[in-house]
Amino acid sequence: MSMMEQIINFRGILPRLVSFMFGVQDTLEDTSTAELRKIRAQERDIRIKNNELSPQVARQIAVDAGDLDPRYLPELAADDEKRAAQAAAIAGAIANANANANANTGDTTPDEQGTSVKPAVAV
Repeated sequence: MSMMEQIINFRGILPRLVSFMFGVQDTLEDTSTAELRKIRAQERDIRIKNNELSPQVARQIAVDAGDLDPRYLPELAADDEKRAAQAAAIAGAIANANANANANTGDTTPDEQGTSVKPAVAV
C-alpha cells in the first residue's frame, strides 16, 4: 500500500467502510494479452481462408475467447446480410447482361426437340 493510499484510507478522509486503492497499469501484461489476441485472430483468418471455418463461426470463437464483445455480433450479422444481398444483385446484373448479349448476337443451338436454345454463358 502506497503512502498516499494509507493517508486517504486511515486519516479520516474516507469513511471506514470505504477503501481507496491506486490502479496500477501492467503494460507488460497488456502487451502479452494483445499479442495473444493477434495470434488468435491470425489463426482464425487462416482457417477462414482455407474454408475450414465460416466467418460467423470464427466470430463466435472470438467471442468465446474474449477477443470480441458479444454485443457486436448482431451488427456484424446485419453487415453479412447486406453483403449477401449486394452479391446477389451483382450476380443478377451479370446474368441479365449475359442474357442480353446472347439475345443481341442471335446465337442459337437446337435442343433435343429441335427448338432453338441460346447457349449458357458461364458467370
